[in-house]
Amino acid sequence: MFKVQISGRLDGKPRLKRVAIYGDSVALVEIYEFDKDNSYVRCAIWGKKASRFFYEVNEEKDIFIEGSGLNKQLRNINGLNNYVFTVNCENYQILT
Repeated sequence: MFKVQISGRLDGKPRLKRVAIYGDSVALVEIYEFDKDNSYVRCAIWGKKASRFFYEVNEEKDIFIEGSGLNKQLRNINGLNNYVFTVNCENYQILT
């Protein structure tokens, strides 16, 4: 697990979901930074912070996130490995 700090712009409005297994809410967002590769990072915000984030933030906001990152290996239908990096947000700050 990695400790990460990222900043960038939200790619669309956050999605808020209820996770029945954990009895908690999660807000899912993607943050991007325009560079030559147009980098995207998936972020998950859990619990009460998720609801607050969902109603407080709309699309096209600059944001700073601190949290822990996890790189997961997934196998696609062709049998090739793909890697997905997701940040579990511990703190966030809206910059604009």
